[in-house]
Amino acid sequence: MRSIRETVSGMEHDKLILVLSISSDKDIRSMVGELVPVSDMVVIAEHKVMERAAEAEAIAEEVKKHSKDYLIVKDVKDASKKAMSLAGEKDLVLITGSLFTVAEARELWYGQGKKKWGKDFNERVNNLKLGIVL
Repeated sequence: MRSIRETVSGMEHDKLILVLSISSDKDIRSMVGELVPVSDMVVIAEHKVMERAAEAEAIAEEVKKHSKDYLIVKDVKDASKKAMSLAGEKDLVLITGSLFTVAEARELWYGQGKKKWGKDFNERVNNLKLGIVL
C-alpha cells in the first residue's frame, strides 16, 4: 500500500477516488492508513470471495478516523462504476485492496476469463482515468 500511495502521489490529478475492498485476514488499519489520507473520497466494497472479504462497515470505521468522505457500495463492480461516475476529467480512480477486488473490477472491461494484459490493457485503463493496481 505504501508503494501504491507513493505512485499515486506522484501522478498528476485533481482528486483521487479510492475503491477499496480488503480481505478480512489483512491489516485493515494499516492499509487504510496508507491510502485514505491521500484520497479525496473512498468507495468501500466487499469482494465476493466467500469468507475472505472484510465487512464494509469495518473498513468504514477505519476510514472515519481519517475524516474522509466515503460511501459503501458493497458490490465491487457497482462501486467501481460509482467511483467513475463521481470522477471529473482530471480525477483518478484507484481500485485496490485485494487481488480479488482488482479481478472483479477488471471484469467490467474484459468479462470473465478473458486475459488481456499488457500494453492494450494499460492504454485502455489510461484512457478511462482509472488506476488498477495489484
